[in-house]
Amino acid sequence: MELKSAYVNVLGKLMPKGRIWEADSDEERSAEAELLAEVHAFYDLIAKESDVRTATYLLPEWGEVLEVDVEGKTLQAARFDLSLKKNAQGGATPEYFKHLAKSYGYDSELTECVPFVCGLSECASADELGNEDTIYGWYLKLLTPDAVAFRVSESECGDDLGTEPPDIGALSAILQKYKPSHTFLNISFE
Repeated sequence: MELKSAYVNVLGKLMPKGRIWEADSDEERSAEAELLAEVHAFYDLIAKESDVRTATYLLPEWGEVLEVDVEGKTLQAARFDLSLKKNAQGGATPEYFKHLAKSYGYDSELTECVPFVCGLSECASADELGNEDTIYGWYLKLLTPDAVAFRVSESECGDDLGTEPPDIGALSAILQKYKPSHTFLNISFE
């Protein structure tokens, strides 16, 4: 174990000089180094588990905190859903919703509905006549998705190699949840 030998080396260098300290056996130093290496590895694991993108053992706890069901999902899918939920907070701009769709692998086109306004709109153009409620609607057209690729250290044996597109139901739920509450979101697919 490389970490253990590094700790043995450091402990040897930290020992004071003198005959009394030379009696300290290499076995004792090796046992102390092994304990220090275990503690070091444990804290490395805690650092890894504190990020949803690299967590493995704490995925159920992350799911409870972020209110995402991770039961029965592959490691890659669970990490993906958790990181999307964690990062999907804030913003009501068209760019924000395009970014959310892109994070699921979908390119998108967003159209905000605007009623005909005298002096601002053009006759015989794309500006539509309509009532005041038109301003509360918008359309998000999702284009053909990219397949989620199998990735080393993110995927597990048995995961698909990238033939399936991302889950549209989860994306729709996230978009509906984070849209401005006074608006109507219409999602279409191409």
